[in-house]
Amino acid sequence: MSNMSRIEIVDTFDCARHTKATQLRDDGMVEGDAFAIRRGEHYLSLNCIDLLDGDRGEQLDALRLILSRKLNVSRTARLSILNVGETRRRVSPHAMLDFRHEPEPGDNSHCGVYGIEYGDELVQDLIAESVFEVVSAYAQP
Repeated sequence: MSNMSRIEIVDTFDCARHTKATQLRDDGMVEGDAFAIRRGEHYLSLNCIDLLDGDRGEQLDALRLILSRKLNVSRTARLSILNVGETRRRVSPHAMLDFRHEPEPGDNSHCGVYGIEYGDELVQDLIAESVFEVVSAYAQP
């Protein structure tokens, strides 16, 4: 998908969040602070895996390459993968999350999650609980 037009992020889509090793719990799952927005940010950055071509393995490889061009991705960094609909349902009693396509140059899969308040640890923890898979974010050279 090379065009930069906005795409609806639907409930069936899966998204991934770049996660530092320090944001992982001992059991391999993710701490809520991995989903904290910084003061002054309007949304939490994620990447929609379903906007990338190929099967899941190819999509993850493409995402790793995109992130390696934008960020300093360490060997210990992870991708925390969640389903949009499941995450919305889990958080809905406390916040209304809005997943929106926010394409960036060289990254058409970039998305934003709106509806998270700065410092809302409950919502952060609920998002973390919706993560169903954690994989390496490091792109093998």
